[in-house]
Amino acid sequence: MACIKVGLDEWVLIDRTAAANAGVQLNLWTAGLSGCVGIGIIKPPLAFVAHVFSNLSAATWAATYNASVAAAIANLLPFDNTTKIIAVVVGDDNPTPRSNIISGYLDGLIPPANMNLEAEVTVARTGFRMFNSVAGGDWQYTTLSAGGHVAAWGASLNSATGAAHCTNQGFLSPSGAVAEV
Repeated sequence: MACIKVGLDEWVLIDRTAAANAGVQLNLWTAGLSGCVGIGIIKPPLAFVAHVFSNLSAATWAATYNASVAAAIANLLPFDNTTKIIAVVVGDDNPTPRSNIISGYLDGLIPPANMNLEAEVTVARTGFRMFNSVAGGDWQYTTLSAGGHVAAWGASLNSATGAAHCTNQGFLSPSGAVAEV
């Protein structure tokens, strides 16, 4: 099982096709969202996870993040009826200005004809993961409310040590970093 953790201001995109053909189960996750915001998108066979640092503001969104997020999710557009999940996971007890900026941006990318899809905001979570529980199965999504869960998923990798499983990877800002595992 490949268990890839996404770091601070980092994003990772995985295509499960090659892994499923090789019989490999995948986990793509992030944690430590205290004050931060996670973005998760499932558009089979693709899964995307980003961890947006807590320094995001309207000014930094305009200066850095808007173009970075747009480039990161370009392979997932358009959001259409094959898009299963657009998740915005908040590491605070309530939606924040950061989560509102991100959910508003993502909602703006959804075509008006697709009334069954919207950015789903979940609060008070420490992280989340995208996974395919059975090799070849569809991606699934779950939020995390506490630590201690990783041991059950197998050895953790990051985008560097798990690069063979990553379709694409990048950073949302100059302060972005590969996850420590």
